[in-house]
Formats: sequence, structure tokens, C-alpha cells
Amino acid sequence: MGLSNELTFEECLRDIGLEDEALRLAIRRPSCLSMRFAHSVTGWEYGRVQAWGENPAVAAKVKETSPSEYCDLTQRHLEPLLVRFALIVDPAEPDLGNCSGKAGDLGRALARDTLHTMGSIKPAGVKACNVLLRADLNKYMNKERVAALHWVANPGFSTFPGLIGHLRAVRPCDEWVMVAFGPGGSNPFEGLELSDPKLVACVREMVGDDSLPVEIIAMDPWTVRESVATEYSKASSDAYLLGDAAHRHPPAVGLGSNTCIQDAYNLAWKVAFVSKGVAGPSLLQTYSQERQPVGAALVRESNTQLNPNNALWSVLGLNASSAETDQQEVSELGRQRMLDVFGGRICTKF
Repeated sequence: MGLSNELTFEECLRDIGLEDEALRLAIRRPSCLSMRFAHSVTGWEYGRVQAWGENPAVAAKVKETSPSEYCDLTQRHLEPLLVRFALIVDPAEPDLGNCSGKAGDLGRALARDTLHTMGSIKPAGVKACNVLLRADLNKYMNKERVAALHWVANPGFSTFPGLIGHLRAVRPCDEWVMVAFGPGGSNPFEGLELSDPKLVACVREMVGDDSLPVEIIAMDPWTVRESVATEYSKASSDAYLLGDAAHRHPPAVGLGSNTCIQDAYNLAWKVAFVSKGVAGPSLLQTYSQERQPVGAALVRESNTQLNPNNALWSVLGLNASSAETDQQEVSELGRQRMLDVFGGRICTKF
């Protein structure tokens, strides 16, 4: 998944001629704005938080600095576009001498270990699972419910007690990804097959429609990580780290794919300049100097952002030992705390 900011579109995709096609594939305003918190997608709404350029003051600043827009361009649609672009632009790459090199290490440690650049690594965090699914929610998406993320926090969740998760559109409004966290930092769907009826029941409970037709397409378990390379390159090597090989982190703040794309863009134009003789090899040293602090900040901030979420789940009574206690914890104190988080409009039924 990928919430794409205006810098990714303007500086990167526009520059290589892909902005128009990327926008055609993207989810755009207003469906890529707001985080919504509710008892179910169709149930009581606890409140919502403005996000991803929705705040008027932020939106005004963005307009002053960029002609591009914030939107949601999922990996499921972006990656085929990038592959087609690579095949068109680079059917037979010329020899670039010592500057030429390609590798796709993803989040594995081989490239980092080879360069001996791994720095800050913390133990693996909580587990979660992404579930790609088809379900037609068009009839439920009235203007009051439109949001990028539909967080569902139900203290009485029966299919998987203690589950916290959200639904996010991949193709509005019939293809979605459900991201689910289990109690105690567990993967709630550990050991389940795609055909398990409990997955369909879980989606129906999150939506609030026990007869909703649901097709489960894929499951992808993952673990919260907090690691970043101390250097993205070494003067003695022609290898360069970027993307997940350089920084691992949770999806909070929605800057993961942006940072990966901007890593690649920063390195690509520098390699091009050096290979064409426009600049000297020392230009390549600036890649790590410029991008490593960005990756380190992303890892730090995305993990820090998990703390307010955990506090919110406590407010909503989701850290109790049983469903009955969960319900009791949604008290007047909890209501006041929700007012502090969301402001005046809480517990609204649309």
C-alpha cells in the first residue's frame, strides 16, 4: 500500500513522465483523506482525525509549494506501472562502467551484511496481518463515511476477541485490504488458510453486515520493525542501499513507499550524471549523506506514532482481560478522553 505525497509525484513520477498515469490509477480526494475510528464501518463513529493534507492550513502550504497532490497509489497498481516503464525506457542498457549495478534485496539482510552498514536494530515488535479481499461496500460509503482508513475498535468483537484493525480501499469501493492486530501483539490469523470461514466472518463483523458477500484473495503476515542502516554506501564499494534494505518500520504516518521512491530517485539521477561524465564520482557520496538521515527519521517517527494509537485503544477499552470488562471500560472517563482526542464530535451514527 502507498499513500503518495506531492514530492513523490512532483519530483519523481512527474520527472520521468509517469505522473498522469499514476494519478489515473490512484485513489484521490476525498477518498484518501481522514482516519476514521468507529465501532464498525457502518456503526457508531467515535471520531476522525484529519490526515494527509486534509487540514486546511497544511493544504494551503502544499498548494504554495507544489502543483502535485496527495493521493493513495497502492503497490498493487504502482509496481506494474514501474515495471512497464523500466521495460520501455531500458530494453538494453548501455555499459555504464563501474557505476552500473542492480539488486533487489527487499527487506532481507544480505546487502546490508555485505556492506557492513547495519546500525540501529531493535527487537521485532508486534505482529499483524494484511488480508486482501473483495467486498462491495458502495452502498455504505456515503459522504459522511468517506475516509482513507476505517479503524474498527469494537470492545465486544466476537469473531476474534481483542482484534483491532482497519479497512482501506485498494479499488473503491469493492477491493480492500484489512489490516488486523491481535491481543498482546499477536497475529490474529496465525495458522488460518484463505478458505477459513472465520476470515469472512471477521470482515462482515468489521463492516457491520453479517450477510455481506466477501472473497478473500490473499494474506500477508508482517512484523513491526525498527531498524536503519548507519550508511547507505561506502567509499570503497559501488553498492548502495535503498528502500526496505536500508530502513524497516511500521506503516504509521504513511511515508514508507514515498521514502523508498525518493531514495531511488536521489540515487538514480546521481548515477546518471556520473555515468555520462556530467559530474565526478564524489557526487555519489552525497546519496548516503542526504538520504540516511531521512530514513532514520522515518523509522523513529513511524514507531513513535504507534504510542498514541496504543493509548487510544486503552481509552476505548480494548486492553481489558475479557469482552465484559472491555464493555465496562467504555465509561464516562473514556468518553472524556475521546473528547480530548477527537474534539466535539464523537459517537455519531451515519
